[in-house]
Amino acid sequence: MTRTWDVGTTAVKLVAVAGLLSSTAAMAETAVLAGIEEITVTAQRRAENLQSVPISITAFSDRGLEARGVETTEDLAQFTPGLTFSNNAVIGQAYIRGIGSNQLNIGSDPSVAVSIDGVYIARPTGSIQTFLDVERVEVLKGPQGTLYGRNATGGAINIISQAPTAELTGKVSLSMGNYEALSGAAMVSGPIVADKLLARVSVGRDKRDGFQLNVFNDERVNNLNNTQARAIFDFLPTDGLKIRLAGDIYHERSTRGLAAYVTVPGPPTLRFNTPIRSDYEHADMDARLGAKVDAHGLSATITKDMGDLTATSISAYRYSHYQLNLDLDFSGYAFAQNEPQLETSKTFTQEFRLASGNDQPLTWIAGLYYLNERAATENNYTFFATNIVQRPAGKTRTNAYAAFGEAYYRPWEPLRLTVGLRYSTEKRAVDVESRTNGVLSSFQGSSNFDAFTPKFGIDFTLAKDVMAYASVTRGFKSGGYNATSVTNPAFMPEKVWAYEAGIKSSLFDNRMRLNAAAFYYDYTDLQVIESVPGQRSNITNAAAATIKGLEVDTEVVVTEGLTLSGALSLLDAKYDRYSTIDSERPSLGLLNLKGKTLPRSPKFTATLGATYVVDMNWGNVTFRGDYSHTSKIQFVAFNTPAEIQKGYDLVNARVTIEPKNSGWNVSAWVRNLTDTHYAQLILTNSGFWGTAEFPGNPRTYGLTVDYSF
Repeated sequence: MTRTWDVGTTAVKLVAVAGLLSSTAAMAETAVLAGIEEITVTAQRRAENLQSVPISITAFSDRGLEARGVETTEDLAQFTPGLTFSNNAVIGQAYIRGIGSNQLNIGSDPSVAVSIDGVYIARPTGSIQTFLDVERVEVLKGPQGTLYGRNATGGAINIISQAPTAELTGKVSLSMGNYEALSGAAMVSGPIVADKLLARVSVGRDKRDGFQLNVFNDERVNNLNNTQARAIFDFLPTDGLKIRLAGDIYHERSTRGLAAYVTVPGPPTLRFNTPIRSDYEHADMDARLGAKVDAHGLSATITKDMGDLTATSISAYRYSHYQLNLDLDFSGYAFAQNEPQLETSKTFTQEFRLASGNDQPLTWIAGLYYLNERAATENNYTFFATNIVQRPAGKTRTNAYAAFGEAYYRPWEPLRLTVGLRYSTEKRAVDVESRTNGVLSSFQGSSNFDAFTPKFGIDFTLAKDVMAYASVTRGFKSGGYNATSVTNPAFMPEKVWAYEAGIKSSLFDNRMRLNAAAFYYDYTDLQVIESVPGQRSNITNAAAATIKGLEVDTEVVVTEGLTLSGALSLLDAKYDRYSTIDSERPSLGLLNLKGKTLPRSPKFTATLGATYVVDMNWGNVTFRGDYSHTSKIQFVAFNTPAEIQKGYDLVNARVTIEPKNSGWNVSAWVRNLTDTHYAQLILTNSGFWGTAEFPGNPRTYGLTVDYSF
């Protein structure tokens, strides 16, 4: 049976829902109510109100993150329709509106750009971030090719740290929960030299036992164990000049994302004719599972306010290294292992920007960008059944340059026109050496890639605090190499043209926010993974796709103390052209995948939230509940049943007690209240393990105590 997606009918339903919420807000006008929290974002490289930016953005303030219990980038997906997030070991895989990357290769790049305080994180290892002392998080949906450049075809996730304060402040937080969870954080901020040198230092520690039991050795796996710290110094030598120096460090020793359970048996189980001993709560793996991650970064941001112009320079260095011990057959038999898998990345970036002031009909921003990355990887495969030992290792060198600009012109007050352009050029070189049972083979190569990524936009103020907008943008993801393969043709960049129209509105004296966006993508030269049973996979350009969808989000202050929020995403992401051989069913020959759903592209996602604050003489009690639904997720292009996660629901709840003028608050919380079992990643390889599922987090609960001064 063929299914069609009736956008018109859906739009009518959404308008009806919006009308109901509007009526609810209107009935509340008789009371004197506080408005919805206003969030300032820097999505367009300048400070603006979230509702005045003609881009589809989901933004969370520090208070919003805390109220929802959002602690990592992975948690964002539950509250951001259109965003999905998986982790394969310590490697994050973010998808926005069906565009993402599952490639675990230093010769390729992610499709969603993650930045911390304006510094791009080159490797997907860094996309799994624990939010320590964060001011806000911005999720930009759709290609951000002009201001963000390469590798933002799906969108961008911006993490902005809290700034040093002119007064002495501090905070201490301690959490305890099931699975022996214990986490703590501390922050202190204030002046070192009054009005000249300010500092902010924060540290955090997270530890939790694994929620799976490895029946092979009776050890807990999928645990957490990490420590991080950040220091920021603001030097204010003269009026209008600020020099910010920042440093951060991250240290992890865990087994998160390494353990899976087999749902379809592979060679180890079949060979020994034994039952599967793993499930959602149990693993059966003989390898010495472990992940070691060490990362640090330094940055210098210089900002000079010259009245009508603002100049900004961001210089940054980032280092990351991980070592993984992997069981490639997910069984208790010595069949295939990778001990260890290593990756190291050293990245230097430099960005210069010059921006006009905001109080004029024509405003603009222009800049230059440079990235230099040196990365290395090494694998140590042992295939016990065939007595094969492979040691593929690769090094990559990337130099990327860009020049960009974006201008905004108001020919008359309600109307604003936007035009932008970025030119990107880069050179990527690779050096691969692989030994198979001692026999050496090698490959060296280099390629140049360049792209123009324009943006055209228009927005119109229909009424006070109501804006309609439309845009056409182009995104570009870098080409590269298969950095551990000696049969190694380069793959080319992938590109997307995105067309979007939307509306942003703040109604009833900012007691209701209602935003909506419709989009259509023409996605070409997709970088896809093609594999052969029992062998490593390669990346190639072999597909084209069309992506279309509709998103709505709203928040409304219903009565004094009661706030409701909701969001939904309808997504239709399908291949227009893609023919390949399924390595799990090679006898079927070349398969035409036209019309198949793109991986990690659920057709429907939705969230609902409610906050109720009870104001008492001695303080406040806040009740918070959140619900999210994710429809069926395909994990492979073939849409085969074994690699499908059926639709699932998650429920969170939180109660916070905050005595007045005390600085204290205490929260009791539970995540995944119904203990829903779901897979955050499914992998199949009949030559190794069969089909294995990586479990999402089970029900967790605990108590958090905060003290601020």
